[in-house]
Order: sequence, then structure tokens, then C-alpha cells
Amino acid sequence: MRLNFNPFIAINLPWFSKDIPTVLVSLANPYHLIDAPYVSTFIHGYSDNTYAIDSIVEKMMGKSTFKGINLVDPYCGNRWDVHLYD
Repeated sequence: MRLNFNPFIAINLPWFSKDIPTVLVSLANPYHLIDAPYVSTFIHGYSDNTYAIDSIVEKMMGKSTFKGINLVDPYCGNRWDVHLYD
């Protein structure tokens, strides 16, 4: 499922992500970053099961460290248009 912001009035567009520290947590879809490239922190859980969710929360609370790397290119081949928000 893609993130879909209303293209006409953009009322649900996360406009605040540059002013308020924002974290995008994606579960079971490594490509959500392409829909919100302006988010400075992206966490991908690779699964939407309870273990993955609990692990993400534990890491965000500082009880354990993030050790992995994203094995998938969330920018789908370095698309030029995702860098327009930098």
C-alpha cells in the first residue's frame, strides 16, 4: 500500500516534518520513503507482526540499538524526483 496524500488540498500532508522531529515507521513495505522523502528519520520493520512492532518500540525507547541496514533501495533506483524535497 502506498501513502496517499490528498493531491488537491493536501490537508493530510505532513507539512510539519521539517519543524517537528518526525519519524516514519514502515511495516512490511520498504518503499514508503518514496512517498515521504522529506522525513528525516525512516525506520523499516520488514514485517507487521507483533515481534517486529515490539522490537521497533524497544529500539525507539533506547532499550536496544538499531543494528541493521536497509537491504532495499527505498528510492527505487535513485529517482530524481524524490530529491526535490531536500
